[in-house]
Amino acid sequence: MNEPLQTSALGQPSSMKKTKPRWVQILLLLVIFASGGVIGSILTARAIVSRIHTFRSNPSALPDQIVPRLSLQLGLTDSQTEKVDSLFRTTHRNILNIHKNKADEIHKEFESMRLEISKLLNEKQKPRWDMWSTRIKERVLPPL
Repeated sequence: MNEPLQTSALGQPSSMKKTKPRWVQILLLLVIFASGGVIGSILTARAIVSRIHTFRSNPSALPDQIVPRLSLQLGLTDSQTEKVDSLFRTTHRNILNIHKNKADEIHKEFESMRLEISKLLNEKQKPRWDMWSTRIKERVLPPL
């Protein structure tokens, strides 16, 4: 009838284990909450950067995504949607041409800076600078 109590390694009954102090529990909850916020922020930033890279590598995808949204959000008729689509595509093409012309200038300026900095570096620093500047060029500068 009476079963012996199960004991832990310390000889105390397992049902009588000491709980963590209140401040440890609160600290643990705060750490878990903060890590969730950090992970959520990182995932959001990666999604935004991924979307930017998608539109940079395929600029014609932008009107294909924007016009249907505009049509839905503004409640455009089919006639209005066609006109907005035409205007958006024409304007987008013009902006890309302007951007392309300026991108050449930006790349020339960046290359000039890259070479000048490279002259200042020793042989150990140059490969790291080349790797770093290439990464910046790919990530930050507008595509040619």
